[in-house]
Amino acid sequence: MKLAAHITFFHSPERLPYLLKVIEELLKIDENIDIYIYTNKRFTISSKENMHYKIFNYRKFKFARFLKNSLVDKLGIKWLVHPFYLAWENRRFIEELVDEYDVQLYLEDDIEFKKENFDYWLKYKELALKNDFNLGFLRIEKDKNNRSLLTDVNWPLKDLIELEEQKFLINDLNPYCGFWIYDRKELKDFTKSPEWQFNFTGYGVRAKAAVGWHGVNMNRYKSTIIPLVQSNGTLSTHPGSSVHHLPNNYIGKGRYCTLEFPLKLPAV
Repeated sequence: MKLAAHITFFHSPERLPYLLKVIEELLKIDENIDIYIYTNKRFTISSKENMHYKIFNYRKFKFARFLKNSLVDKLGIKWLVHPFYLAWENRRFIEELVDEYDVQLYLEDDIEFKKENFDYWLKYKELALKNDFNLGFLRIEKDKNNRSLLTDVNWPLKDLIELEEQKFLINDLNPYCGFWIYDRKELKDFTKSPEWQFNFTGYGVRAKAAVGWHGVNMNRYKSTIIPLVQSNGTLSTHPGSSVHHLPNNYIGKGRYCTLEFPLKLPAV
């Protein structure tokens, strides 16, 4: 299986540790994964920063120029483009590469996508897709007591669906999770959709890049669903469905991070 990951990184020394952690976990999925970094400032990830990273094959890292469109580039007025549009740069490259990989994913630079997340996706994605559902993930943050708290879902999810004797929890509240992952067929269809060209509303510039094809009010999927596992008379969201938002910076801010992961329901 040939994999590619695309990461937007607006250069900041303070955020570099998050990027390195994201890359570290991707390499655990497959040491041959191709990683494309889209940045506003060319930089080098060297073994001097962290000896663990001497395993990197630097030829795998490719840097795109920061431009919103060719006119802006030709006129030399890139400074007029809001930096958030850097998150849109990857799509012209992904479209060119769509036939070269079995699986591609796009991540914000602080979303920790681990091997257990990939294994979870492989296990359930076909069942979800053939029934026109999106297999969901839940972004979490860790508090000072190491509790896992939901970043984006701030109201209990209760609606269930069963597919081939597997129970799923429906997330129509907020399916955003800071990244997306699709196999070749699904991605090819995505690139032909209006949403690929960002023709949808309800999200900011950066979130538009990361929401993928499963945002609220999009029509590709019936719903976003998360498999449930049963233990001791309780149904819980699958552990592989959680991805860590590394900065933990939503904790204590308004409605965010009020529910614990995993979400639990009485077994039925």
